[in-house]
Amino acid sequence: AGDAPVNVSIVMHVLLAAVVSIGGPLQIIPQVRKRFPKFHRINGRIYIMSGVTISLT
Repeated sequence: AGDAPVNVSIVMHVLLAAVVSIGGPLQIIPQVRKRFPKFHRINGRIYIMSGVTISLT
């Protein structure tokens, strides 16, 4: 109670960790890379941005 910045940081960390946990494996599946290259690029960018943000929270 009263620690809003800390709570926001923890929630961001957990939610972005979920994004990384789901997005990471999708990056290394060859069928996804070959069949959906645009998705692969967007997912990779989201993965990198999420990883950087997680490291700051």
